[in-house]
Amino acid sequence: MKKPSNRFFGTAGLLLLLWIGFVVGPSGAAKAPGRGAAQGAPGTAIDPAADLFRSDQVPLLEIEIPEAGLDRLREYSFGGRGGDTSKRPDTQATVREGTNVYRKVAIHLKGSAGSFRSIDDHPGLTLNFDKFTKHQTFHGLERLSLNNSVQDPSFLSEQICRELFAAAGVPVPRATHAQVKLNGRKLGLYVLLEAYNKQFLRRAFNNDQGNLYDGGFVREIDDGLEKSSGANPEDRSDLERLVSAATETNPTTRLARLEQVLDVDRFLTYLAIDVMICNGDGYAMNRNNYRIYHDPVSDRLVFMPHGLDQMFGTFRSDTSLPLFPPMNGLVARAVLQTPGGHQRFRERLSQLYTNVFRTEVITHRLQQLSAKIGPLVEAQSSRRAAYFDREVEQLGQRIVERGQSLQEQLSAPSRAPTFDSAGVARLTGWRARLEYGHPVADELSPAGDPPVLHLRADQGNCVGVWCAKVFLEPGHYRFEGRVRCHGITGEPGDRRGGACLRTHNRRATQKLLGDLEWTDVDFEFEIEDSTTELELRCELRAAKGDVWFDRDSLRLKRK
Repeated sequence: MKKPSNRFFGTAGLLLLLWIGFVVGPSGAAKAPGRGAAQGAPGTAIDPAADLFRSDQVPLLEIEIPEAGLDRLREYSFGGRGGDTSKRPDTQATVREGTNVYRKVAIHLKGSAGSFRSIDDHPGLTLNFDKFTKHQTFHGLERLSLNNSVQDPSFLSEQICRELFAAAGVPVPRATHAQVKLNGRKLGLYVLLEAYNKQFLRRAFNNDQGNLYDGGFVREIDDGLEKSSGANPEDRSDLERLVSAATETNPTTRLARLEQVLDVDRFLTYLAIDVMICNGDGYAMNRNNYRIYHDPVSDRLVFMPHGLDQMFGTFRSDTSLPLFPPMNGLVARAVLQTPGGHQRFRERLSQLYTNVFRTEVITHRLQQLSAKIGPLVEAQSSRRAAYFDREVEQLGQRIVERGQSLQEQLSAPSRAPTFDSAGVARLTGWRARLEYGHPVADELSPAGDPPVLHLRADQGNCVGVWCAKVFLEPGHYRFEGRVRCHGITGEPGDRRGGACLRTHNRRATQKLLGDLEWTDVDFEFEIEDSTTELELRCELRAAKGDVWFDRDSLRLKRK
């Protein structure tokens, strides 16, 4: 196993120490700058679990379940869409940690599509120490989850991302690690998570009387969300008001109505961090892995993240995810498809990139955490250690790549094009981006020929683009220009290969291969809702060949 670097000093080391303190705070509560008591005033209450999440030690939990209890757990298998956690059977277990013995601990299987494993395999588990034995806690926690991390071999994505949300001011349960044995069987390393329960709500909001909703598995807010807690179990009027506001047809009125029921400022922060970490499986992009709490103090609903084990380009996205990806979540669309919400979101992205998404600090934190759990992986086998090292290294690379992409996108001009009387807008501000492999990109002005944007593939399969960003109102558009190709070949079986014009969120309808003299190419698309930021792409995806795009011919036509 690789030894971690000892060079943990200088600016990066200082920033990391400040970041950790910012996330955890003196009482273990995450801070939200400028939000006062809404996130919990530091030091106002003792947090008995703070030491667990600060410790350099990884506890060993030895769980014993009687055979009858194992049979009960064997009856459950994740049932797909919906994921009603109220139907997961639980049983009693004894949990030992050193000389500490916890009896009558309620335990049930957790996980959904992709992460669910049976009790006889490598199960994810939820432990409730307080259910059958009142006031029994594990290091101050009444309830906790043990994630098997089968979708994240680095075991670190969950903790890194939760700390980013907390640093940005979004309430989120904390994460650390544990070793697990089940009836004498070594299950190895797990991710230990603080629960979404009243104990967490008191820490995060100083109030646990509001409604807490579980987003379940790929469910929208109007899809009968499970209600985890609340003073009145039958009252869902807060969620009903949110649905009503989000479906308001007038964009200006909609944002004003949303402000009355939703903490819009914090929701924008929630969305921004989601985009920054490429969370393709969260509420915004997939209506999945989220919780909603009605904060009685502010009388606003607050969205919170869940399930952060496949981040930074490993699920439904890559590290070049645009700042404004397609949003499937009703509330995300409702907020961003208003002029005010759109502008505030872009400003929030810029603020958080400067103040929270510090690539050097995040990668140092990754190194610190991998040094903590690495020896435990190495003790299992050298093969597992090598695999772990590789996964941590790749996660670090993806974090760096994402930071570079964010910097590039935030610094790129984004503007509304000017259409003439014929509905035509000339396109400028083209920037080269080399997304995969080793393409070559240059801007040429050959004698006697028009100025061109050139892309070349000559070192194997690669993807290179010239891109420009524009704000477009709803309507039907055609992106067009003149293109010339020479010797373009794709990898065998790559149906997406070739040169094309397209937008970042739609596949090309016309792909060019081989040799082609100057010819007219176009790509039609629709903007269905309100003003949207779009990336226009002059793209080459090939193993070999050249493409030239006539720069002065590239234009948008509004039909």
